[in-house]
Amino acid sequence: METYNSANIDKKNQDDDISLDLNINSIKSFFIRSRKIITISIISIMVPSFLYSLIRKPTYEGTFQIVLSNEDRTNKSIRNTGSLLDQYAGMADFLNIGGGSSKKLQTEVKILESPLILMPAYEYVKKVLSENGTNIDGLRFYKWKKNLNINLIKKTSVLEISYKDKNKKLIIPILNLISKDYQK
Repeated sequence: METYNSANIDKKNQDDDISLDLNINSIKSFFIRSRKIITISIISIMVPSFLYSLIRKPTYEGTFQIVLSNEDRTNKSIRNTGSLLDQYAGMADFLNIGGGSSKKLQTEVKILESPLILMPAYEYVKKVLSENGTNIDGLRFYKWKKNLNINLIKKTSVLEISYKDKNKKLIIPILNLISKDYQK
């Protein structure tokens, strides 16, 4: 069994201080020896990054939301039994009672994502880009669709649609076209 006295503790603290001083001094000397390499490395990373940030065109985004109706008229009496079915909509869908509201909401999302709804907006983008002199040979529908994000907000019947593009003037007309075509 080892006993500690104040002399052992003081010696241990001094040893720790000396090793800490050695570590700090070795790190300090490393940075002093390597200052040219470190400076060149930092400059070689920062200058291209700064130039890229000046050259890169910004990407703009527009968003709108649609509130979907999930009321099922044929099963209204089942829905009126209280909010238990509303709280446990997933279980109600699994048991096939209550109208399957989450399935209907997912169906609405898929309808909005369909080419039938999105094709007029895609054609509008192609038309505007070709009028501006942009080469549209590589623009394909599914590649363009990646700029569009359609999500059902969790635990709601709200559908959020966002569109990203580098051309700021295209965003609002595209979102308006999608909204009008979906409403039809």
